Amino acid sequence: MSGESLRGRWVVITRPADRASRDARRIAALGGHPVELPAVEIAGPPEASELARILEDLSVYDWIVFTSPRAVAAVRGQLLDFGEVLSQATAKLAAVGGATARALTESGLEVQKVPALENGLALARELGEGPGRVLLPRSSRARPELPEALADAGFDVEEVVAYQTLLRPVDPEVLRSLRRLDAVLFASPSAVGGFWARLSPAELSGWHPGVRCGAIGATTAFALRAFGVRDPWIPSTPQGLIAELPGLFEGD
Repeated sequence: MSGESLRGRWVVITRPADRASRDARRIAALGGHPVELPAVEIAGPPEASELARILEDLSVYDWIVFTSPRAVAAVRGQLLDFGEVLSQATAKLAAVGGATARALTESGLEVQKVPALENGLALARELGEGPGRVLLPRSSRARPELPEALADAGFDVEEVVAYQTLLRPVDPEVLRSLRRLDAVLFASPSAVGGFWARLSPAELSGWHPGVRCGAIGATTAFALRAFGVRDPWIPSTPQGLIAELPGLFEGD
């Protein structure tokens, strides 16, 4: 792929600041102009003691399901001997997506289930039928589909907030100050909500009708449609959110 494959394109990144910088470097390497406008920020759990209490006894769980690398990092932050504690637990580990699985294996852990499709509903299907008890550490703004699907399959699900995802509304004046805008990238439904907390889809489309909105996963695309984006683009993999971006502009 050419280093000029995004030449002249202005791309807004709505990830939290600690992830946006990495994406910005990739966009710049492709010749584009990255604009970091985090629509969410990450904080620790509101009740750290609740997560710590649960982690004191993992023997009651059959599965521990991690839906993101951030969930892995949050649990690791509560356990001094993260790898040792989880490796000695009787619970099996499941991870949504390759990045989440790598976050676990890098600590020397074995992941028993990674769904072929990188989403929670696929994981719920592949875990099969209960009974069994599932621990689900995740974001304060996580969607309900995964625990509902696991419960429908006969599992007893215990959710715990491992970290908070806080909306960080984007200032529309910042967007208007850009010379142009070609694409906006979203990695989560909460980022969609933060982005449009102060900006209407009609305002964005009216300002630049050709803007592309990229979404990691079907749930993020669904959130975009709910805000009026008619045809969000979903890459084939999460990594493709930037790698596949140049293809959207071919022929322009």
